[in-house]
Amino acid sequence: MDKARADFEDARVDIIYEATEYLTDSNLAPQFIEIMQTCLTEALNKTSPLPGQTVLYTARTTSRTPLTASQTTELSLLGWLCALFHAAYPTRDSITTTSDPRMQRGVGMANDTGVLRPLIYALLKKTFRTHPRYTNILELFLQAEMNVSMGQVSDTYSATQDIAAVGTDPRSWEVYEFMVEHSGTYPSWYMPIVLALEYLETATSQNKAQVRDVLGPIGLYVQIRNEVYDVVRDEGDSRACNNGAGNGIAANKCGWLIMHALDRADVRQKGVLLENYGRKERGAVETVIGVYKELDLERVFSDYEEKAHRLIQSGIDGIDEGLGLRKQVFRGLFEVLKMEGEYKGSRNVTETEESV
Repeated sequence: MDKARADFEDARVDIIYEATEYLTDSNLAPQFIEIMQTCLTEALNKTSPLPGQTVLYTARTTSRTPLTASQTTELSLLGWLCALFHAAYPTRDSITTTSDPRMQRGVGMANDTGVLRPLIYALLKKTFRTHPRYTNILELFLQAEMNVSMGQVSDTYSATQDIAAVGTDPRSWEVYEFMVEHSGTYPSWYMPIVLALEYLETATSQNKAQVRDVLGPIGLYVQIRNEVYDVVRDEGDSRACNNGAGNGIAANKCGWLIMHALDRADVRQKGVLLENYGRKERGAVETVIGVYKELDLERVFSDYEEKAHRLIQSGIDGIDEGLGLRKQVFRGLFEVLKMEGEYKGSRNVTETEESV
């Protein structure tokens, strides 16, 4: 992954150049081009590069012949478009907040989203329209957009329903897994890997199904781990990530912790959870976290983590490399994701500094 990371970072200037050339050719006013460049640069600086790096890493690992310089450049650009996609959607998801510095300095997040998403498709067309799999590549981005939107709608619905009014709790394991798969696993890991396969013209219905099957448990594990590390871990634990801890509680999110807590809670604990979950006061958030600790959900997670690792390894071992995949793609990705979790917890960042 080291080589892919270095080459990918070297190509950061390429996407800025391609975007600037496109905007200039579109006869936009210089001041608007400058705003777009600022928006693009800030978005790429904020988003994790790992999904984008995975495009190049997958291609290098699965290609039967060494990649040419031209292929490396194009795959890196494809990876940066993947990263740009990730930058656009968290921006959209945060439009109603004022925590992003762009909101304070007057470049609205809604406007940022409005220019980032069309730019992805403009640059896809500019660079890849003559590629034999251009339609398939384009459809991966469109499907990711649909999946993320469906995941966000499901998330919003479950978080805003008045349980007393509707009579049932909209949170369920089915809803949770749907959100993780559509808003997390598909755009973060499935799309980058299949983008590489499509670029190399080796993607088939069989190997894409294998990608989905292997990544499902990986994506679910990463989401659950991040949720647990952000909330339950003690401040002295090197894996704790306490900056913003409890945001999901305050936002009334459908999550692994709250569902396990409600499943295990006695009558008193359940009453405390229902009274405090979804409230924004810090005291209410800490009360919920206190119940999580009473229920020893960290131990529940540790049991799950052990089983999840075995399931993930079994899925990787079962990959049929005769279909054009390589087990090392998934081993490498999973190792980096595990390191990223440790690094995120100890340094309170969102990007991995480790490599396979």
